[in-house]
Amino acid sequence: MISTADQNEVYADFAKPGDWNDAGMLEVGNARMTKDGYMVHFSIWAISRASREKRLAWKVTSRQVWAGPPSDNRLAIVLLNRSPQRYEITANWDDIGIPPNSIVMERDLWEHKTLETRFVDNLIATVNSHA
Repeated sequence: MISTADQNEVYADFAKPGDWNDAGMLEVGNARMTKDGYMVHFSIWAISRASREKRLAWKVTSRQVWAGPPSDNRLAIVLLNRSPQRYEITANWDDIGIPPNSIVMERDLWEHKTLETRFVDNLIATVNSHA
């Protein structure tokens, strides 16, 4: 799945209404991935949906920030750690299209909760390996 996201990213600038990149099918439930692997797979697939093409906003070797374009003051962000160890990953507002000094409320869709902390200029999280 990650290789499909990598391939789609190459052609992201060519995506437009009626001509969207195909993120492929979901591989959820086939017992070939870990729970974290399925969560990454579904998350990238979800922000790659046709009308809101995702973009790789920032990358340092195995640590990546994927973001969909802003819509209605909302933005989908995926922090991806492709390495075999835990890493802290930072999503900087200027890398993902949020104006500087913006105060952002974050909702963790996998945990089904809105965090009490408000974020200014960036979001920092420790991400498990291959998650």
